[in-house]
Amino acid sequence: MTREPIFPNLVIILFFFFSISFAIDILTPSHPLSYKETLISANGTFALGFFTPPNTTNSYIGIWYHNLAVQTVVWVANRRNPISSPSFPNSIPNPVAQLLDTGNLIIRASNSSSHLWQSFDYPTDTLLSGMKLGPELKIGIDRNLTAWLSNSDPSPGKYSLAIDTIGVPQLVIRDLSGSWIWRGGPWNGFGFTGDEFLVVRGTTLPDTTAAVADMSLGLVECKTRCLMNCSCKAYASVYLNGGGGFGCIVWMTEIKDLRSSADDRQQDLFVRIASSEEEQLVSSVNWGHEIMHEANKEGNSEISFFKFAQVVSATNNFSDINKLGEGGFGPVYKGKLPEGQDVAIKRLSARSGQGLEEFKNEILLIAKLQHRNLVRLLGCCIHGEEKMLIYEFMPNKSLDLLLFDVEQRLKLYWTRRFQIIEGIAQGLLYLHKHSRLRIIHRDLKASNILLDGDMNPKISDFGMARIFDSNDTQANTRRIVGTFGYMSPEYALNGLFSVKSDVYSFGVLLLEIVSGRRNHGLLHQAWGLWKEGTWAELVDPSLDNKFQNNEVARCIYVALLCVQERPEDRPFMSDIVTMLANESLYFNSIKQPAFFTIDNDLDARNPLNQHVSTSFNDLSISIVAGR
Repeated sequence: MTREPIFPNLVIILFFFFSISFAIDILTPSHPLSYKETLISANGTFALGFFTPPNTTNSYIGIWYHNLAVQTVVWVANRRNPISSPSFPNSIPNPVAQLLDTGNLIIRASNSSSHLWQSFDYPTDTLLSGMKLGPELKIGIDRNLTAWLSNSDPSPGKYSLAIDTIGVPQLVIRDLSGSWIWRGGPWNGFGFTGDEFLVVRGTTLPDTTAAVADMSLGLVECKTRCLMNCSCKAYASVYLNGGGGFGCIVWMTEIKDLRSSADDRQQDLFVRIASSEEEQLVSSVNWGHEIMHEANKEGNSEISFFKFAQVVSATNNFSDINKLGEGGFGPVYKGKLPEGQDVAIKRLSARSGQGLEEFKNEILLIAKLQHRNLVRLLGCCIHGEEKMLIYEFMPNKSLDLLLFDVEQRLKLYWTRRFQIIEGIAQGLLYLHKHSRLRIIHRDLKASNILLDGDMNPKISDFGMARIFDSNDTQANTRRIVGTFGYMSPEYALNGLFSVKSDVYSFGVLLLEIVSGRRNHGLLHQAWGLWKEGTWAELVDPSLDNKFQNNEVARCIYVALLCVQERPEDRPFMSDIVTMLANESLYFNSIKQPAFFTIDNDLDARNPLNQHVSTSFNDLSISIVAGR
């Protein structure tokens, strides 16, 4: 956390009431410092004074490089409190402030050479040579860097660079929540471990317009040159010669147009990364090639890898204005690509439980799927610990936001609801039967149904989905994922799942669409009303009795079949699609649906002691049963 200076009033008052004495790098309190005057360090490197950022009328007191054509501010005294009127009483006697050639502003007594305060103890967004970073317990400060809020506002922004002292001290970048978004590696006694090279095999070298070549250097010397230059992004051999190569080419700007190829004539590119990211990036590159290979094999070449900078630009730096919503997996933002296409960007939270494998799983699965009732994935992005998925934008967001909102549900008149039900059924039928792979979604719920501009439903979120071989009928897992209320009893209690698990979830969702209510207690109520022949009382009152009786009755009947306790008593999705479309469907007798209490039954009926990772509605939790 950024701390305010120990003597904030002292600093501000001195800035306002010092005047320039005989030495241009020293201030004394005789007269106020003119608004247009500056204090210059002895060798002319740094200047101190008032400055006004672009696009604002606010003034601040800061230190900047004196001789640069573009004003480059390195320290701000009053970043939280812009100046509106330079008139305060002078109450600090006989202080002296001196701007050193290092850029450090010190405050000392006029008769002493030792300082009482220094700006180097309170860095803002720039680390100058000689500054320290990290906590110093003796004087009770924790030095860190915090980004400006914007180019025109130096107040603390979203990101800070600090030293995390838990365990072995290491350099980290945090967001406002305190979560790491980058880790530079631990301190080894000489420095923070980091500046390694990731070998990207078999590439067509990036655009060389801004690259620099030196034919006198070999690959080893090329690496050394790149390491010595902080701006170097990557290096490679200029020419290949048999098993080796010669000449050095280095890239000092952003890498563009990087392509991989299985062609033996392609070569290796050495990309500069932090060593702490190496293992993850190697993994991501490896399965990145796998994803691209699988997507191309399926005829879907539209899955792209986005750079983090592209995602930041598309979402206006993940601004709250662009935020569409948030679930257990993390927030979703609306973005706009440079060509003008609107997209939805799911920024996976570290607390979501969706790790690299689930992330990979979702991309690989959805790359193989093409159906009008499945959401289309455009690409993905990995940046350090960040994992993001970029989807086609759904203007009407998710079904739950409309269905469970008193005003928004009015948009869901019965004909539209029935079309949504049929669309979801068609999407599940494709997953279970008509796609090349048999896929079990395992987390079908209202929040995972997205609605396009015409209110067509799209099943989304395949992070927890599983692929079945054509001969498999069910599987068992010790790690249960999903949402209680939508989970079938055999899955929630024993870890058994099959296509019938999705059928159960569909039945619960169908009842929610009919009633406009969340699923808590809904199955019990629906069963009771159906037995009594008063099923119409289940229908959402907001429909104002404007619905087709035979369609609603079919939906409730099919839903109750879907939520039977025994999987073999539930229909397949092919049967469900047929029954929903059959206007003369005969209603056979139905067994009582599955009623079970999770709290009471988990310990009693969970002999496997499974790990259960799930959520109540959209609140994610993780528990271990049978402790």
